[in-house]
Amino acid sequence: MAPRTIERERKKSLIKDFSQMLDQLQNSDDPKAVGLLITYLNSLLRVKDVTPPLSEIISILKWQKPTLFHHARLTLPSTSHLTMVFQIDLNPHVALKRLEQYVEK
Repeated sequence: MAPRTIERERKKSLIKDFSQMLDQLQNSDDPKAVGLLITYLNSLLRVKDVTPPLSEIISILKWQKPTLFHHARLTLPSTSHLTMVFQIDLNPHVALKRLEQYVEK
């Protein structure tokens, strides 16, 4: 399999995982949900084989689960690498369109 094909398949897998996680987590300040979200986002930062679509993921998270997003952001220490990720501001409709394009390719 060609390297580009492997990269596309890996991105599709990451997007599907995000979609499933988003469906499972409630839009609440539940510490367990916040912890699961932070763990998931930290795991995305550790992905080495492709560049995960973090900007799009954060934008959609902020749009679809604003309470969860807010409480996760407040939970992070200022030294966390995720602090910068939570400052990303992207139109959620553009983000959704980009993720759909990744999946369709």
